[in-house]
Amino acid sequence: MTNTKLLFQAIKEAGYLRSYVAEKCGITYMSFYNKAHNKTSFTPPEIQAVRNVLGLTLERLEEIFFSEDVEETSTEAESEEE
Repeated sequence: MTNTKLLFQAIKEAGYLRSYVAEKCGITYMSFYNKAHNKTSFTPPEIQAVRNVLGLTLERLEEIFFSEDVEETSTEAESEEE
């Protein structure tokens, strides 16, 4: 499962908008939103694209995309950009 809060934090730290990251991953913003909120899953190429765009370390990538301990949805993270 994707850790939504950590993903949105990484995007913010990189200085990007979620829509920009979605575009760079080759998906629509709505698709990115659904994947970030665990309604659908990121594909391996999309995960790699996010890693490349944000410059994530392997450790941070694992924390964001392969964490077993994930909160359902963070309204705080969601309200930062819509």
